[in-house]
Amino acid sequence: MSEGGSGGPGSRLRRWAAIVALILLTSGVTVLALELSTARAFGWGMRAQLGRLELDTLALGTTVVALLVAGLFGLTGRLRRGIPLAAMAAMLVVAVNHVKIRFRSEPLYPSDVAFLRDAHLLVDSVGPGAVLGLVGTVLGVGAVTWLAVVGLGRLLRVPPAPRREVPRWVRWARIVAVTAAVGVVLLAAGFSGERSVLRAAFDRAGADWVTFSQNENFRRNGFLAGFLYNMPAVPMAQPEGYGPAAVAEVLQRYEAKARAINEARDPEAFADTNVVVILGESFIDPLRLQGLTLAEDPLPYTRELMSGGSVSGTLHSVGFGGGTANVEFEVLTGMATRNLAHTVPPYQGLVVQTDHFPSILDRFDATHRTLGIHPFMADFYRRADAYRSFGFDEAKFLHGMRSTWQVSEDGYTADGAAYEELLTDLAATEEPVFANLITMQNHAAYADLYPDPIRVLGPAAATRSPGLSDYLRGLKHSDDALADLLAGLAALDEPTVVLFYGDHAPPSVVPDSLWDAQASDTARWETPWFVWSSEGIDAWQHEGLLSPTHLWNQLLGAVDAPVTPWDALLMDLELEAAQLGGRPGDHSQAEQDYTLLQYDMAVGAGHGTATAFSVPAP
Repeated sequence: MSEGGSGGPGSRLRRWAAIVALILLTSGVTVLALELSTARAFGWGMRAQLGRLELDTLALGTTVVALLVAGLFGLTGRLRRGIPLAAMAAMLVVAVNHVKIRFRSEPLYPSDVAFLRDAHLLVDSVGPGAVLGLVGTVLGVGAVTWLAVVGLGRLLRVPPAPRREVPRWVRWARIVAVTAAVGVVLLAAGFSGERSVLRAAFDRAGADWVTFSQNENFRRNGFLAGFLYNMPAVPMAQPEGYGPAAVAEVLQRYEAKARAINEARDPEAFADTNVVVILGESFIDPLRLQGLTLAEDPLPYTRELMSGGSVSGTLHSVGFGGGTANVEFEVLTGMATRNLAHTVPPYQGLVVQTDHFPSILDRFDATHRTLGIHPFMADFYRRADAYRSFGFDEAKFLHGMRSTWQVSEDGYTADGAAYEELLTDLAATEEPVFANLITMQNHAAYADLYPDPIRVLGPAAATRSPGLSDYLRGLKHSDDALADLLAGLAALDEPTVVLFYGDHAPPSVVPDSLWDAQASDTARWETPWFVWSSEGIDAWQHEGLLSPTHLWNQLLGAVDAPVTPWDALLMDLELEAAQLGGRPGDHSQAEQDYTLLQYDMAVGAGHGTATAFSVPAP
């Protein structure tokens, strides 16, 4: 079937009715395939997911896809070409989205196109067999769709277009279809803009946007709306009045505050002392969940340590089920991702774009060897490039580590192996070390990892959750590894201080019904943190929730280390947040100062970077 303009009026009508019907059918099937495959990959339940989505949102998404399919038809001039191309493109997106959810526990984003520069890494990650299978599936879908279009045309006796010059009105119809498709692409590209027409249409259709978790955003609004919501945007809007004079004025005030604070601090607190920051992958305290009953406590050591022998508390993570690099970014820089466009991954969108990005490493440049350890691929989140921009002296990833053993053959590198790597490096280095270590053991997926999963006794939904018992056993292995690490650090006979925190809750394994049943509406984002020192510490428990941006100050306070102007500003923000029961108001003086300085250091000219991250002279 193709466009045509001759034959009887009945023939032309049937031909164009078939064209419109096939375009709409292809678009509807594409949208359903994207929604159902995403729901299945996440374990949301396909029927439940369809019932959750707004019909108007689905209809709008189908219209967007229909215009794109019509554009392919207009470009090729034949359904037997346009429809198979659309089906192949849809199959490719469905498959890549499924694989990404499986390996990364997050859906496909527009920014993922950056990974095409590391195609060899993607092939190594999923295996050449999977890539060949994907190519074969896409080509197979194209062939089957072509046969279906041709066969359907013959079955319905839709007459083919005459093989002679195409009428002018048909050519114009094709031009309009292609123009409309290009317009949709341009509207999609500007979806994150302030005056986006397409976003306004989704708003009217009932989209319920979520900023804190893109997994939840896709769950509530569907794949297409979630994908569009993550279109690139300007990283951060320039604050009103920004300039070197405004930056200098703000820093002058916080330099004075830092000097006042430092009068009671020890300027030699970090002298000859190892400083270790550890991010525990998917590390939560499951016994904080009301109603969850277990046959065994998975965190006995951590629980005892946090009840005495450390400074400890609860973190309000910026991620749920994923987003590890965003949490790590906030801890290392003190910069809030809430001030950045939601479509800008900090590592890929900001840090790697600079020769040097400011962070807590800056204060250790002249005194410590700086080391990053992450037992996984170096190029995911472009972490290797980000670590170079931060200025790590050395960064170790999976293929550069000596110790990479696994607790489970089907799992990731054990926390114990990563800690062995750290202990070996500390023992072999004469100068003090600042180390940033990211664990990997408890990364999804969890089902059938261990022969002795911890039994879940209730509630019923949790007992039926695949992977939850194995995840809990993984936590117990992490707890044991932490005990061994701190014992090893104490035995080094080198002063060492450790900041440990969980990055986010595990994806999928805790039932939504259990999260929804919690008295606290922040339960999904709560993870443990503690500060421990081999020299002993005045133990106390922090009340309330801390932002990742405020964690570094807990370590500074625990060892009486001096603060920088940036630290002093974060202390003011933490105090305001505690007084207001949340983060400071957008119009508070501290929040305005914070936004100004973050813009200057992350996006702007960096007028105050050196001063902000340096301990001021007395």
